[in-house]
Amino acid sequence: MKCEITFDNGSPDGCFLSIGELEISDNSFSLTYETDGDKCFLSYSDGKVFNRRRGSVALDMRFSEGEETSCSLGDDGLCGTFPVYTKKILLAKTGGGINLKLIYNIGGEDFTLEITAAVIQEKR
Repeated sequence: MKCEITFDNGSPDGCFLSIGELEISDNSFSLTYETDGDKCFLSYSDGKVFNRRRGSVALDMRFSEGEETSCSLGDDGLCGTFPVYTKKILLAKTGGGINLKLIYNIGGEDFTLEITAAVIQEKR
């Protein structure tokens, strides 16, 4: 389903929009979209979130509530990995899409990211 995706980290310049595709099943969802020309994929399944970005920036990031996972950034020899501790994953399916809230810690600093995917209704 075509959708409008909002990413909001709560800071004044921390909100951006994208148009993408949302697939929802009983206990999971996936989003495909573009950011600054890069191809991106975000999925939720079994209480875990995976985010992948490819293009000018290569990123693989995993979130699992109550666990330390990792973020890999870069490729072609210029790559680094750092730990990510996920405090909370909150998911709500709405009649018109999904709302996902991630609360996590990187390097001792807490972050909150809210992702909303709202299905775009086709005009009749």
